[in-house]
Amino acid sequence: MARHQGNHNGYFRAIKNVLDKIDLNQSVNEISKQVADIQILAKKGMMNGTPIRAKDNSKGKAKIGNQRALEMWNKILGV
Repeated sequence: MARHQGNHNGYFRAIKNVLDKIDLNQSVNEISKQVADIQILAKKGMMNGTPIRAKDNSKGKAKIGNQRALEMWNKILGV
């Protein structure tokens, strides 16, 4: 599976955290529904203007920005 890892580590980590919580012993349909729900939440967050890039959260302080993005997205995704 190809993965793009750009300048949005906080967002990426939040998505990874929520995906890692999915129980893979469930049916494929249930897993697919949960992934679709995550996609809907992420899309709504982006449409509401929640930043995914560190530089959108801080002025030249990427680590602080990544942490803020992680915290915001964890809250949106319910992690």
